[in-house]
Amino acid sequence: MVDEAKQLADELSAGSQFSRQLWTSLIERLQSAGLDSRRIAKLGREVGNPGLLLNFSEWLSAGRLGDFANADAAVVTLYHLVDASPFDVRSWLLALKQMQFWMQSRQRMVTLSAVLGYIECTSAALSAQPLRMELSDGVEDMLNTYGFHGFSN
Repeated sequence: MVDEAKQLADELSAGSQFSRQLWTSLIERLQSAGLDSRRIAKLGREVGNPGLLLNFSEWLSAGRLGDFANADAAVVTLYHLVDASPFDVRSWLLALKQMQFWMQSRQRMVTLSAVLGYIECTSAALSAQPLRMELSDGVEDMLNTYGFHGFSN
């Protein structure tokens, strides 16, 4: 597993502004959350930013998954939601980061399943608009306008 993480870190850091050491640390963190190397590689290639993936790994920690049986199920659901929306996975992770910032500033803890549901609703609302904004901006607008009334931990 360690050799596999290093090989993946080499691949993801090649031609990237982010170091191999940063990728290695992130990959090990995602593996400890329960993701396999195949899913980590797909996320790493599509997102390209270890900071966004680090934020996502915090949501995958124990007690934050909500309705998901495990981290793998959460990632599968994330990709289903991405596929059903006009936004890419990077946009979804930026929106997730926006949600985390908003929740932390209000000292609230919520589950990943609740937050993905909120982002899904925002995505649907934005896709119906003639001029589409970024998903993270839409989430920020929705939070500031309507708040978040989901379950807190």
